[in-house]
Amino acid sequence: MTVQRSDRLIYLGETVSLWSQPLDVYFKLARIVPRFAIHRTDNWRGYIATWEIIGERLYLKYINAETEDGTKVTLATFFPTSLERVFADWFSGSLYVPRGDVLESGHFIMYGAVYERELVIKIKKGRVTKTLERRSPDAIFRGRPGMRSVLQYITRGLVNLLR
Repeated sequence: MTVQRSDRLIYLGETVSLWSQPLDVYFKLARIVPRFAIHRTDNWRGYIATWEIIGERLYLKYINAETEDGTKVTLATFFPTSLERVFADWFSGSLYVPRGDVLESGHFIMYGAVYERELVIKIKKGRVTKTLERRSPDAIFRGRPGMRSVLQYITRGLVNLLR
């Protein structure tokens, strides 16, 4: 499996990898099946989204993608009244941000590495409700290359196929 590119999150002035896909939740809720061009094996979703937390609110700032016919995707493609950013009020769940040292890396790990810790940002209807930093659950499976990530990736893939 090719290591997948992650979304980005601007958090406390720093741009970090985001190992969650809030935009996929929007597509599912809105019953949108986007037809993104897939030019690279490291981005099976076909897009990279940039998010930002401003004043305890999660915003979608940018979508880097193009459709199968080569049209550049912008926020207005899916949010016609939004130009600068979109408040992600549809999203409730957890955002995962890798932290600390890399413990393991390789092709059998969804985002390419197991980090020692992760920042978890709990979101409810687009608003931050809690943040915590914890030992990465992937670190528990150390010695079994990325097993937790592989299982999560397969599960997400199956869920997407069943949509």
